[in-house]
Amino acid sequence: MQTRKVYQERGYKNRTDYLRSLAEKYGIAEERVFVLGDIYEPEQDFNELVEHVRDMAGLTVL
Repeated sequence: MQTRKVYQERGYKNRTDYLRSLAEKYGIAEERVFVLGDIYEPEQDFNELVEHVRDMAGLTVL
């Protein structure tokens, strides 16, 4: 599958691994990032999805 290769080329096992890493990097609950993963297509993972996660991180009270 071509999509899986994209994640592996960027150092992730697969999309799940990538989404978990975003959650950890930005301090967002995994569940919230996975919901966004359901909304966004895999082709949007490295641009629109990241922007949305960054926006959420800015609103998160730690």
